[in-house]
Amino acid sequence: RQLINIRTVEARIAPSTLSLRTVGVLEHDSAKVFTVSAWTSGRIEELYVDQPEIDVALGDPLYRIYSPELYSTLRDLVALNRRQPVNSLLVESTEHRLKLLGLSDSQIAGFRDLDEAPLSIDVPSPAAGKVMMKTLKQGDYVKTGDPLYTIVDLTHLWLIVTIYEPELSLVSPGMKVVATTPAYAGEEFHGEVTLINHHINKRARSAELRVEFQQPGQLMLMSTDADGHMEHRHRLLPDMYMHAQLEADLGERLQIPATAVFDTGRRQYVFIERGEGLFLPVQIQTGPRSGDAIVVREGLEPGQRVVVDGNFLLDSESQLKAAAEGSFIDDDDEETHTPGAHSAPPETTGIPLPDDLREPYDALLDAYFNISAQLAADSIDGLSGHLDNLREQTGRLLDSESGPDEQDEAYRNLLHEILRQLDAFESSSVETARAHFGNLSHALIHLLTHFPPPGDHALHVAHCPMWKQSPGDWVQSGRDIVNPYMGARMLSCGEITRTLGRAEP
Repeated sequence: RQLINIRTVEARIAPSTLSLRTVGVLEHDSAKVFTVSAWTSGRIEELYVDQPEIDVALGDPLYRIYSPELYSTLRDLVALNRRQPVNSLLVESTEHRLKLLGLSDSQIAGFRDLDEAPLSIDVPSPAAGKVMMKTLKQGDYVKTGDPLYTIVDLTHLWLIVTIYEPELSLVSPGMKVVATTPAYAGEEFHGEVTLINHHINKRARSAELRVEFQQPGQLMLMSTDADGHMEHRHRLLPDMYMHAQLEADLGERLQIPATAVFDTGRRQYVFIERGEGLFLPVQIQTGPRSGDAIVVREGLEPGQRVVVDGNFLLDSESQLKAAAEGSFIDDDDEETHTPGAHSAPPETTGIPLPDDLREPYDALLDAYFNISAQLAADSIDGLSGHLDNLREQTGRLLDSESGPDEQDEAYRNLLHEILRQLDAFESSSVETARAHFGNLSHALIHLLTHFPPPGDHALHVAHCPMWKQSPGDWVQSGRDIVNPYMGARMLSCGEITRTLGRAEP
């Protein structure tokens, strides 16, 4: 027990909060995008907004146009207003024609007392926001309906976040969201889920949620300059990347540490202690994750002790089969539980994968080893690049149509768990990155245990007894300890606990 560092904790009832970590990208509110089109044909006499990225307020002049049709109608209005008595029906009809040509009520009212119609007029902005696109130049002749500007109101932005298929049952509109971005480190942006996209990405097995922020003032600061023009300082912009945490209060629930659970895709297991040195695999039904814990719906009672460290040595496909005779049967969806314990079986080789996955699997391991080496060197320089590479290689395996001949759903669920850990990974400091690396390694070891890489790989699971901030296991290719959790302080601290894949001669 001491040699393999088995540690147990009690299942307990505690306040639970559903917490899902994911990432998202900011998008502008599609209802706040305005296209300014030409209401009438004519020549552009002057451009007031002559380049993109300029902020405009509602009613600000955009350009000045000479339009023969508009000029003719204005002359008719001036002439009608000068006649005595004034024919109100003709005046009303002429003013309506001017509205159809794009003039506002305030502009039309200003022409009623003129003695002569102006040759050209200013066209006001129909919306407030930032000019994102401009297609006209001074002197251009435009035709009715030509798009001239695109104006986007950036006071309302949507955060589009990704949720994987197994998590869809846990989310609902109205869930609170706390988002952060590296651009404003330490600042939280609060919002809520307003829409769940009813479309699943077939390859990634994920859906998108729309989050709307509750404090628009955080997104953009507005002020007025000395000339009375509106000035906007946009803090958040479309296509910015954000981390998001979705939360919901679940009340008092039975919890165990997440590191205790083994998920095969069809079932979840834990090892419970039945006496000193005796451990039994028990099937449970899990609920949502609450921080570093998992809610247990069925299979455990408060006070039972579950294994949280050293459980990888107890868990393997062959162990569960070896336990079948005395403690557990898992065959063709039939389960039978009888009291007893099982002894440690020979090391598992897992479910084989086809040879065409060898190259992407090798690339995934290389990316993981680079992360481990960076942390062992007490450095986070370039760590984000290695994390992105690992995310890309995991996505390649998910996108591949190739997979194991059996338990393909479990295989893909384990890959999704690696992606979840990558989405939650934070590397603001070496110690923070090491804590998340422990959770990432836990997910990778689970994958490699059940689905080892094709070929003659000999991978070793090592354990650091000094590391307590997260699971202290990691994977390395050689037997010489290189500890990513302790670095230069105790680089050789730890021991090999088992071998995955093909053992070395």
